[in-house]
Amino acid sequence: MARVSGRGLLFSLLVMLLGPVPAALGDEPATVGPVDRLLLREQSIGAGYFVVSAEGAGGFSGFMNPTSLAAEGSTLFVADQGLRRVYRVELDSREVTPLATLGGAAPRLRIGLARSWFLLPPAGNVVREFGPEGEPRGEYSNVELTQATDVLREPSSGRIWIFDFAGTMHEFSPGGSLLRSRRILADHGTAIQAAAAGSQFIYALDRHCACVIELDHHGLPLRMIADGELAFASDLAVDGYGRIWLSQHDRTQIVMIDNTERVHHLELHDLGLNLVSALTIADGRLFVADPTTGAVVVFSLLPPDPGAQ
Repeated sequence: MARVSGRGLLFSLLVMLLGPVPAALGDEPATVGPVDRLLLREQSIGAGYFVVSAEGAGGFSGFMNPTSLAAEGSTLFVADQGLRRVYRVELDSREVTPLATLGGAAPRLRIGLARSWFLLPPAGNVVREFGPEGEPRGEYSNVELTQATDVLREPSSGRIWIFDFAGTMHEFSPGGSLLRSRRILADHGTAIQAAAAGSQFIYALDRHCACVIELDHHGLPLRMIADGELAFASDLAVDGYGRIWLSQHDRTQIVMIDNTERVHHLELHDLGLNLVSALTIADGRLFVADPTTGAVVVFSLLPPDPGAQ
């Protein structure tokens, strides 16, 4: 994906301020061809396939309403609002371990470091970090942080970035000390809904421009992706090939933005899915939660096919 700077960045910021530009005629989102060019189904994490480690050899009865996922390597964390619990799933040993209990509205999970994970409440300004066994590791809060919408660990520095609804990015040390708050996105009227760290850049889903904003490791905007085309997107993840994957508020689609910035809509029935309530990416895998089957489906991500883009 080519980057813009200077005049291009200034234009992007003006577009953010004035609102999204309508897509040109003939630029409607595409539906990709055979999904086996993109990913291959590995396995399903659900009833009868895994063991609940805390209950000996008992079979796992499946999830009820998984609403958020976070993963590192072969370890997956699942927030299930139906069961009011966070679970750790080990793909290698095929074990499911109950961790923290949940209450109220659905939270958001994000991965930290060395299998730590963040619990982001649906409202409020305190983000909590836990270890792989569910043990508390730290809290991140600030009087200027009114409503946290997402949290991530910035890859190059290891610092914690927390976005609030107004677009301000609050940067914390791993110990929980506030280092700085950047308002460059907030000053241009963004409404950050979700964010994810790629291998080199950070990607923020902005409700105002209905687009993804690419940020550098200082939190400065580089460009806008799929401007005006993502009005119904709810969450995003980035794979190792730089493709952006998004879920939708109505749970009926997965959207993928390829390396040419073209938007593709994937048909769920081609993936063996009914609805998508959450997704995440780790170690070359796409994890997708389907609440209708009480399962999380694991797909292997394939390299981009230049002839298909």
